[in-house]
Amino acid sequence: SNAIRGLPEECLLGLLEELVERVATRPSRTAQLIPWIRATLTLRATALAGIPGVPERLWPLQGIIESRTRNYKRMV
Repeated sequence: SNAIRGLPEECLLGLLEELVERVATRPSRTAQLIPWIRATLTLRATALAGIPGVPERLWPLQGIIESRTRNYKRMV
């Protein structure tokens, strides 16, 4: 948490993109990388919201989440 809070705003999107790329190319590391993604998205949401193009640049993350949860049965 402290590492994420201390990052300059201009590094946040690059960090997220790198983390998403690593999750996509090395799925075995997902459990290690998801806490970093979650912390970046939650702790620095306001800063990320001010960066133009963030939603478009994070679409790969949405795709990863959808592909990995597609096979789970619905709880309802």
